[in-house]
Amino acid sequence: MSHLLGVTCTDEIVVESGDARILFLHGHRFDEFITRYPVITWFADRVYNYLQKIDKTHYFAKLAKRKSKIFLRCAQKIEADSIRYAAKKGCNVVCCGHTHLPVASTTGAIEYYNSGCWTEKPCHYLTVLDGDIELRSYSEAVPEEVLDQVMGVSQVPSVA
Repeated sequence: MSHLLGVTCTDEIVVESGDARILFLHGHRFDEFITRYPVITWFADRVYNYLQKIDKTHYFAKLAKRKSKIFLRCAQKIEADSIRYAAKKGCNVVCCGHTHLPVASTTGAIEYYNSGCWTEKPCHYLTVLDGDIELRSYSEAVPEEVLDQVMGVSQVPSVA
């Protein structure tokens, strides 16, 4: 992939931001189900994609995913294994993907974030600024204050 995109692609990377050592990885390496049951994984993936196509709200795709006990156990395992792996790497934060479940777990010694899904609505993503990680939800509407900042317009109080 690296030569096609013109950038270096890696399986993981540790980034220092503020006081945080953040491990970024996809998380699939901790998902034994996909290697143990490739046919079921392929079929479930096709059903999930089909549900997303027939329902633009993605309600049924999300419902199917959240009702799957196998999927939920897998998401918990990926979180636990990612946290253990981050500890071994000397990190205090780990950011994953793979499960498509948006998560911000900040209660443990190692914070765990999952960026969620870009194919379901609403889309989720993570931001990092000075060691602070935020789980955000993409909205098609852009707040006025953001537009003002981007356009270089200062807020002037209106006179009624």
